[in-house]
Amino acid sequence: MVSGRKKFRITIEGEVFEVEVLEEELEKAVKVREGKQAKSLVEQRSLLLPMAKGQYILSPMAGKVTSLKKKIGDPVALGETVAVLESMKTLVEVKSDKEGIVEEVFVKEGDFVDFNKPILKLKKGKL
Repeated sequence: MVSGRKKFRITIEGEVFEVEVLEEELEKAVKVREGKQAKSLVEQRSLLLPMAKGQYILSPMAGKVTSLKKKIGDPVALGETVAVLESMKTLVEVKSDKEGIVEEVFVKEGDFVDFNKPILKLKKGKL
């Protein structure tokens, strides 16, 4: 039963993000003390930031990476296929919803990727 939502303001590398967390998910949080600092750890899926800091291309579904079309340094155009995922014997092309230069690759062919997890990170640059 969901009893409500809590809003939090999180600062990452100087940028402020407002995040809403369902109270039922908040109950899963664990407090860890390191010296004088207290950190709150929450399961990854319960507190997913919108990844607005970078230009991330996220997986549209859970599946196996059957083909990775880009590597670090490659240009990516809007609408270009960057990877192919397989789920239940169906192949799905992952198309970029932004453009830039590949800065980081989070998966390799044969990996399993969960829904909404990063596949690539892009940086601004000339195509």
